[in-house]
Amino acid sequence: MMGLLVPLAAELWSIFYGLKVAWKIGNLLSVIIESDCKRAIDEVNNIDSDFALADFVMMINNIMSEDWDTCVVIHVPKDCNEVATTLATSELTDADGGLRDIHDAPVFLSSMFAVEMA
Repeated sequence: MMGLLVPLAAELWSIFYGLKVAWKIGNLLSVIIESDCKRAIDEVNNIDSDFALADFVMMINNIMSEDWDTCVVIHVPKDCNEVATTLATSELTDADGGLRDIHDAPVFLSSMFAVEMA
């Protein structure tokens, strides 16, 4: 069972840190977190106290209950999330190998945006 939880835990950590970063920015009123991991979205939206990571899911829900106008997590099928997948798997890190704050879309995503906008 534990081996199955590792990828799911990684998805939940992504949701958690995404929300933490959005809250820290401070001027975001509405946040929509999209993930292609349906199980992670289901766990966040329907807390199961028997789930092995239930305490962590509660931490996510606590952030979601902050004073946002809107804060939701939704499932987006993988084939509809190509831009996010490409960005997530690119090697965009800071000098220390950590997270990098990106204010504008990288140029290498331009053609993908063009296809999605068509």
